[in-house]
Amino acid sequence: MHKIYVTALALIGAILVYFAFHFYNLNREFRIYGIETEAIITRIEVTGSGENISRRVYIEYIINGQIYQNSLGMYHSGMREGQNIVIRVMPDNHLRIHYARFENLLPAILGSFGVFFIAGTFLQIVLGVIANERRKRVGNKNGKR
Repeated sequence: MHKIYVTALALIGAILVYFAFHFYNLNREFRIYGIETEAIITRIEVTGSGENISRRVYIEYIINGQIYQNSLGMYHSGMREGQNIVIRVMPDNHLRIHYARFENLLPAILGSFGVFFIAGTFLQIVLGVIANERRKRVGNKNGKR
């Protein structure tokens, strides 16, 4: 039972670390090559009702003196029309954008939990070895082999 628990803990940790790297690399191109600029939220379009509400955020930004309009592709409750946000724009295609605010948050959370689970696995292994050694010593003192 203990081996299954430790194996599951290690597996969960490894999966979390894998997804942390995966999500970190998804936006790597934007972090390396993207031009960081400010954009203004011009409109937040709300469609649907009840649990099926959908929001689309439209922004406007300037690159090399030219004004671009685009949709952001994500929304969070803190967004308001007229608000300035930071985006990354690809230099070869100014319509390829990425919202830069939370780009490292998910990988950091997943990576932290993954490392926590993996550290827990090693701790369980070390504690198991110590307990086994202690049992052997107590057994040898009582005449058992």
